[in-house]
Amino acid sequence: MDTSKKYSQGGTRGLMYRIRRSAWVRTTLSGLVGTTLGIILTFGTRTCADKVAKERTARMTTKMVMRHLNTTTTQYGKMAEEMKKTDSVFQYIYNLYPDSLAYADKEKAHEFCNCFGSSGFYASNKSTEKIFNSMATWESIKDKEFIDFIGTYFSLVDKMDAMLDETNGRRMALFYDIYTSDEFYDTESARDGAAVFIKRHDVRAFIVQYSFMANIVNMYAQMLKSLQTEYMKKVDLTVDDLYEVSDTVVYKANESVAM
Repeated sequence: MDTSKKYSQGGTRGLMYRIRRSAWVRTTLSGLVGTTLGIILTFGTRTCADKVAKERTARMTTKMVMRHLNTTTTQYGKMAEEMKKTDSVFQYIYNLYPDSLAYADKEKAHEFCNCFGSSGFYASNKSTEKIFNSMATWESIKDKEFIDFIGTYFSLVDKMDAMLDETNGRRMALFYDIYTSDEFYDTESARDGAAVFIKRHDVRAFIVQYSFMANIVNMYAQMLKSLQTEYMKKVDLTVDDLYEVSDTVVYKANESVAM
């Protein structure tokens, strides 16, 4: 029987017979399969690990930014409350002008002078905004809705900070102008001191502006809180989640980003 004919026929069966006959072929083929499988497994594992790492980084970044926003929202809420209290003091003296200043409550008159000299400074933290504007952060965040949300939030904060800076600057300019004047220096009571302030037209104009600003800040604080609450609900985050100690992702701000 012609064995060459036998082995040349049968296609795959013949090939498998020859592989079984040759130890060298079996070794070479198994090595090739092992190498190929190793490449596939390594590449697949790395791809999966990279995906998980990116998802985790995005999640941590989201929580880091939301943590900052939660602090900011809380601070603006407290500021709105303080501004409403100050406005009530301003309005008390404002409503006594011009005929009833002599009957002003001594404590409230003293509080009026103190409130006018207190700028209510708020040191806004721009570091997280700079970090979010860095390329590393943008690369890790793929959620367009989150990016839109952050953009809206920071836009509101920036506008409010600008208005507060202008208001506080105007208040302090008025305070120093009056406080260093001979007329104020010669006063002998809080009522007299409050009268020196309220008799000036620019002070009364400022009080009207301040009352408006107090309402604006209160409205903005509520808007920020609403934005934060709505988005956290969408991404299934609670306030407690934002302060988990296991969050260790750290970004460096892009120094080329303008302040």
